[in-house]
Amino acid sequence: MCRVAGGLTWTLQQAVRVQCSAMQLTASLPAPLADALGVTGLYLSDRGCSGRRNATHWSITSRVTSCGSTLRIGEKLTTYSNLVIFNTITHSFLCVRVHC
Repeated sequence: MCRVAGGLTWTLQQAVRVQCSAMQLTASLPAPLADALGVTGLYLSDRGCSGRRNATHWSITSRVTSCGSTLRIGEKLTTYSNLVIFNTITHSFLCVRVHC
């Protein structure tokens, strides 16, 4: 489903900003980069959890325990992760895994 080629993986991973709190995750991509990539929408692993665009960013917020998030419990650290999926005008999907 996801397609990311060459240096685009690094560019997306660096450009997606993630903010975490005890209960929620927010991921955002600046609108100029989203426009250059032809982004028409975004969602998480659970396609029922979709994001929105404003004047400056595409963004999505969800609870860390929903929308297809996975949990990893280590000795000293608990990590939640999810896949942010960007739909593009060419009907391809660009994906970035985010962690809290």
